[in-house]
Amino acid sequence: MTQPAAKQLTQEALSFLGTFEVPFTFQNVKGSHTDTQPIQNPPAGLQVATIALQAFNIEYANGKQFGYGKFQVDVSVDPNRRNASCRVTLKDDTDNRVWDGTARALVTFFGKP
Repeated sequence: MTQPAAKQLTQEALSFLGTFEVPFTFQNVKGSHTDTQPIQNPPAGLQVATIALQAFNIEYANGKQFGYGKFQVDVSVDPNRRNASCRVTLKDDTDNRVWDGTARALVTFFGKP
């Protein structure tokens, strides 16, 4: 019995095309919230966009310390590479306390110039 011929996969290298810093702002939020921002002037030839969280400053709005039941920050780029989103979850034992804050992410572009 003969084995089928293996297909050779080739990958073309992508070039670094630049970066875009995305600020996110959250005001008077309870529980979870997503802020979505447009990616300004994506470069020509863009094929892949990655995103990384750079910083965040999230706190309860009244300035008091409470134990966090769940704290999570997720960043993503949509499949069309037009928008970046940041979802923050800050839940406590009541899930009813108001929180505020900011986050910042860096989108990195790769493609064929």
